[in-house]
Amino acid sequence: MSSKNFIAFLFVFVCFNLFSQDNRWEAMGPFYGKSKSGEYMHSMGLVNAVLTNPKNENELIISTNSSGIWRSNNRGVIWNCVTDREDFLPGMGIKSFSVNPSSPNEIIAGGGNYCYGDNNYGGLVLFSKDRGKTWEKSESFSKKFEGKLVTKVVYFSSKIIYVLTNESLFKSENSGQDWKKIFEINIAQEYIDSKDQRLIDFEYFENGNLFVSSTHSWGAKGNLFKSTDEGKSWKNLLKTKEFNNLFDKHILFVTLTKPVGNKMFVGLGSGGDVSLYKTTNQGENFIKSGTISTKNPSIDAKAGKFEMEMSLEDSDRLYIGSIDLFEWDSINKLKRLSPRNNISEDEHDDVRFLEIKKIKGKETLVMGNDGGVSFYDTESKKFEGLNGFNLPTLQVYNLAISQFDSNFMMYIGTQDNGTHEYLNNDWHFISGGDGGGNVLDDRGFLKINSINSAVMTYRGKARRYFSPTKRFSAWFIDFPIEISKSDSAVLFGSRKRGSAEGGSLFIQDLDEKNHEGIVVPQLNNIGEIAISNTDPNLIFLAEGEHCNGNGGCNKLVKTTDRGKSFTNLSEALVFPNSNSTFKGRKDTIALRKLLGYRKVTDIEIDPYDNEIIFVSLNGNFKEESWSKNWEYYRVLKSEDGGESWMDYSQGLPTTPIFCLLRDERDENILFCGGDEGLYKCDNYYGIWKTWSNGLPKNVPITDIKLNYCQDKLYCSTYGRGVYGVYSSTALDYQEITKDETWDSYRFVKRDIEILRGKTLTISADLAMAPSTTVTLHPKSTLIIDGATITSNCTDKWWGISIKEKRFLWFFKRKKGKVVYKNGGKTKNSKVKSLQG
Repeated sequence: MSSKNFIAFLFVFVCFNLFSQDNRWEAMGPFYGKSKSGEYMHSMGLVNAVLTNPKNENELIISTNSSGIWRSNNRGVIWNCVTDREDFLPGMGIKSFSVNPSSPNEIIAGGGNYCYGDNNYGGLVLFSKDRGKTWEKSESFSKKFEGKLVTKVVYFSSKIIYVLTNESLFKSENSGQDWKKIFEINIAQEYIDSKDQRLIDFEYFENGNLFVSSTHSWGAKGNLFKSTDEGKSWKNLLKTKEFNNLFDKHILFVTLTKPVGNKMFVGLGSGGDVSLYKTTNQGENFIKSGTISTKNPSIDAKAGKFEMEMSLEDSDRLYIGSIDLFEWDSINKLKRLSPRNNISEDEHDDVRFLEIKKIKGKETLVMGNDGGVSFYDTESKKFEGLNGFNLPTLQVYNLAISQFDSNFMMYIGTQDNGTHEYLNNDWHFISGGDGGGNVLDDRGFLKINSINSAVMTYRGKARRYFSPTKRFSAWFIDFPIEISKSDSAVLFGSRKRGSAEGGSLFIQDLDEKNHEGIVVPQLNNIGEIAISNTDPNLIFLAEGEHCNGNGGCNKLVKTTDRGKSFTNLSEALVFPNSNSTFKGRKDTIALRKLLGYRKVTDIEIDPYDNEIIFVSLNGNFKEESWSKNWEYYRVLKSEDGGESWMDYSQGLPTTPIFCLLRDERDENILFCGGDEGLYKCDNYYGIWKTWSNGLPKNVPITDIKLNYCQDKLYCSTYGRGVYGVYSSTALDYQEITKDETWDSYRFVKRDIEILRGKTLTISADLAMAPSTTVTLHPKSTLIIDGATITSNCTDKWWGISIKEKRFLWFFKRKKGKVVYKNGGKTKNSKVKSLQG
């Protein structure tokens, strides 16, 4: 290591130990942005429920799909997340609030995890005694809970509480100290015909009539159940004459309005129109009251996208929240209230929560939608967006960044809220819908934004790439897309479709026609792609389906000839880590069996050694005395190109890891992120430590990127947008041990050491990271042939260092030399030449 490197290392080491605890992650948004039509509030993320305070119109409490509970004291101008203090649940989403009718400061909340991945941690119930400022988890409910997600919570009285999960209805008669199950989806119960349904709604009347509704799942039907004896017995109303024996039809979902006095509506979706039934006597009987047509493209009649409530002033009027907001009555039928096919000019589509309140004597619709929280004044016919300036609740799937300071940019793809760009220190909205894969090259020349196709912009010229079928087959959210750094080809993958033997890999050269795709027969769905930095023929692919590896589903393949042939790596052995603290027997296992129903979530090929491969894994399990050592594995490392693997997970939680990142300045540093935060490994042995100082709790990390000009690490989260932190690292060096020619653009992140007698020829532009050096050992040669070695960072590189060794004072060994040819040159270095 050179003296300069040693000094830099010592400085960083001391600074790290003195100041690492103060190096906190900071939220970067999106907070506020611009559209083509002008300024607007960003759509921020799915809001499941809104709680207003009848005594204080400025107080609002909302719950989001994956970032907990937020509170505002100034009508949405400023929001604060109040569930970041405790580790409640990874990917925590809250679905429902209810206030104790005898004590308005006591609130119950219920939900579960709505994580980025495929894993589930069950649900939870929270209690607050100070009007939502602080929350505590109900341990009594967690012990009783047997379902997966809490759908609704209801304070019936100060003592009686109901909690609906997707599988059961629970009741507490002592303010939540104890719980009993009074309804369950279990075919052992006489009222259940099929277990393949999930519960979505619960309502009640003061006369004791209870109602539970469900939505179809796996081909079963949605249903409506009623109890008149406090849940001791139930009957399916769809089997009764008053509902015209709708049980024989395929009902997709059944939704209920909140009762108003003695009245309540029931909506039954059957894939076509939604049939309406109404009771005017507290649920004693129902009559057919009308039909809501679903021919309107802004009506999406399915559970979770069809909210329905009854006017407080006119019991014959309904408000419908779907893709847009509507009102309905039997005479005027359906009328859209949303302007310009939107909830409001400041908000996003898709109403997830709808409630009607009297605010200042006016009937007001309170809405949670895919873009935040809104009010609609039924008297003035105006919408009011209440997202404020700091409600960063975007569910981000992936993150792409460029490297250089002058035009630094980020792309993020999000759930339900499209793609956003960060440019010139501001956020901009790019496209709507669900954001697909996004990629940027180092210089920002190549930009890729994908939804139903891959739209690539190279040096300002845009082109849309499809498969021969005019869309690249079986697209899915957050599909894998990568850039080959050695030749700028773009790689993306798809699911198997039709009679094809497997999913397809597309390798698109920017100056060629649309690639037809390479069928990969070993994989049903290409879920992850990794390509070598130096060898464009070396590509790793992972299965994206949740298929059973033990049943023959392959999990990992590679090609060394750019897709002409593929090697299946599923039978490779995985060895335990000798540093593991696991107390039981440490078994060796085949990769196929290790994964089982699990997936490879990311692949990282070492940028300097193609034989070193890292993969991250999903999976969540409850630790038991009989657990196997390999059930703990969340990161694996291979040192032979994937032919064998070892556990690299010491210190990680037993929850999913979604993303990996190698720090290209130091071969020992690896980052990973998952459901429980971000972790760093800075040693050869695979021992991890948390790196989440300042990150919100309960929020999954979905992607990690490092900007080497800024020394800044960025991560995307599923529920809180993007975060950044400064992350200095001592520079390692790359040795040139044989004659090499670099004939394609490279961004060099660490020192280059050209060893004695070796020649490095640079025939394409080279961008050097800050403080890096090219060092020539005696008798070595650096040839700069028509290329420029420079720094595109604000902080310059050090330049070229030429070493020489002395035998005696009057003898000198031959020094290394630099040869400039065809206009080759160096620029932007701090020192032109440093003598060693």
